[in-house]
Amino acid sequence: VTFRFVAADVAALTANVGDASASALGSLYAILGNPSVSLTSKINHVPKFAGDLWWVTKAGSDANDGKSPEMAFLTIKYAASEAAAGDRIYVKAGTYDEADLDLNKAGLELVCEQGTLIQHTVTPGTVLIVSANYCRVVGPFLTQAGQTGCQITGSFCSLEGCLAFGCATGFDDDGAETHFTDCRSILHTTTGFDISAGYGQYERLVAASTGAVRGIYLSDAAADHNHFNKCDTLGNGTAGWEIIVGADNNLFSHCSMGAGDGARVDAGA
Repeated sequence: VTFRFVAADVAALTANVGDASASALGSLYAILGNPSVSLTSKINHVPKFAGDLWWVTKAGSDANDGKSPEMAFLTIKYAASEAAAGDRIYVKAGTYDEADLDLNKAGLELVCEQGTLIQHTVTPGTVLIVSANYCRVVGPFLTQAGQTGCQITGSFCSLEGCLAFGCATGFDDDGAETHFTDCRSILHTTTGFDISAGYGQYERLVAASTGAVRGIYLSDAAADHNHFNKCDTLGNGTAGWEIIVGADNNLFSHCSMGAGDGARVDAGA
């Protein structure tokens, strides 16, 4: 069977193309939009999320709009400045050397691919600060000798699958009701987890190092009513666990100390 269109047939087919009720192509137009406009945003897989999504890659540019992997930003800091409260930033694997990186907008999320390394060699200083409430951080490898890997001052934040490597203090948690899951501090030179706030939930933490260091340290009387579940320490010569006077009413379940840990110090009630 051979189909042959004459000029009149083509004209009828394309007439009123923007009107789905009057044109054979109208329904496609309604679905896809103007064919002259790029369909990239429609064919990318975009998960359902209430906020805006932003992308960062080492091949990106801060002159891009950051709203798709193809137009990603170059730096996490710039993405955080462009994002609004409740947005999410996706970071492609790579090494990011950034100064003064702060999640300072409520509900902002930072989601890193496996192999995302963040450092701060410029000053140097704290690698990542989470100063706003309700923020979420997933998956970064944080490293900077002599500095803090991540400092949390916002409340109700969550950290998942984060690794601090070779920092002075791996994680400095000053925010109330923080939720840590599957986070590790390895080869810290002072403290793995320094916790000075209360009502947090800490699951499957690991603090492993060598020498005169602390593993998990409840360093302030405000560090009370926290729950630690399946948290382990190893090789922390000063103390695997240390709890100061006044850090009371904390719950520890299925936690352990390993070889090389100094004796537990428990001055809380």
